Amino acid sequence: MSHFAAIGFHGDSPEDVSAVIARAIDAARPSPELGAAGQGHLWWCDDSGAAIAAHLSRKGEVACVTPFFAAPDGGTRWRVRTREAHLDRECSHCSGADCDLLLGAGDELVTRSTVQWALFEPYRSWLARERQFELQVVGFADALALCPSAEALEEAQAATFGAREPGQPREPGKPMRLAEEAFLPLGMFGNEGEVTLRARAALTGGVESATLRTNGLSGRRFTHVRVRTLGGPLDVVAAPAPPEELAAARLVLATVWMVGRPCEPPPMPEPRRWLKKLLG
Repeated sequence: MSHFAAIGFHGDSPEDVSAVIARAIDAARPSPELGAAGQGHLWWCDDSGAAIAAHLSRKGEVACVTPFFAAPDGGTRWRVRTREAHLDRECSHCSGADCDLLLGAGDELVTRSTVQWALFEPYRSWLARERQFELQVVGFADALALCPSAEALEEAQAATFGAREPGQPREPGKPMRLAEEAFLPLGMFGNEGEVTLRARAALTGGVESATLRTNGLSGRRFTHVRVRTLGGPLDVVAAPAPPEELAAARLVLATVWMVGRPCEPPPMPEPRRWLKKLLG
């Protein structure tokens, strides 16, 4: 499933999808939160939370587009530690960072995940040294199982990771099973320099809320589930699910692409050398 479909950018044909994404880019504007650091980047977001960051070339042409989901209540936030940027070898705008997820007053390390930045370039220099900060995060699901019970979660895991052989003794990890609240950064097992692949994870968790939202530009619906997983709540978006499945969902199994943006503005760009001399 396209990552854009997870926020309602889907249609009857690829041309339909491209057309509505183009409309979002046309309506996008510089983000006031980024200030001067956001030069070359445009931001569009509607009331549903569906959002797009468009990254421009020096000629002003669209070089890359990153989908995001900005939940109206401020979204799910993780406290993370990063040590350096993780650059994508094909597209700098698709870069991000390997993040330690921290919990509690002692900033205990709970798990790790690569996260692709919605707006990377404004934070490139900021990520050059170790720092701790709050990161708004969202998982774009390419597979989402909404489970009404623990038994249904087991069935979903069997379909994903393989069924247990009847009559055979259980061996630890064979086939793989996740606990009811788990986060496994699958993409970090390799994929160096391929951040979109590296930022993939499998997760399970309890459902805090589940709803259908409507993308205001396309008129198409999409699923938004807030999942209580290892490390805390996480917003997960996906293609529209049947309302009855959303209403009955108690547990979730998902594979997701992790995208985030820091909850603090980026540093302002350094003045150019001639301006530094002028200002002394």
